Amino acid sequence: MKLKDIKKAVIDKLTASFPEFDVFGENKSSEANKSKFIVELNPIYMGVESSYHRRQYVNITIRIHTQNKTNDEYIDVVDKLYKIIDATIKVNDRELYINKIRMIKENDILKCSFNINYEDEIERNENYELMKELNFKEEY
Repeated sequence: MKLKDIKKAVIDKLTASFPEFDVFGENKSSEANKSKFIVELNPIYMGVESSYHRRQYVNITIRIHTQNKTNDEYIDVVDKLYKIIDATIKVNDRELYINKIRMIKENDILKCSFNINYEDEIERNENYELMKELNFKEEY
């Protein structure tokens, strides 16, 4: 699974659940009076679990700009976010688990942040030739 797959899954979920919002994967300008989400994915770290698996940790931050910037608007958005994000997010054919969702408001922008950790397979590009014959030497 690629990191962009996770970001795209979050963007798709927000787009489907909040049709009245513009949803961006980068900080782009839009109409000043239109509500918008800006989704950012930041890798935290990757640890190798075995020669075939690695554990990855990523942070998703969603910056929320509402039209009127009122507290009630932010509360409505947060209530809906809690329902759609819940404890998992579906990425391709996998369910990734979210432990905590944090909210902070700075300069009339509400930031929703959560971490995802998951185990992934390490792709192998090595070609091995199958063993065709095995010889044993017996010693007494």
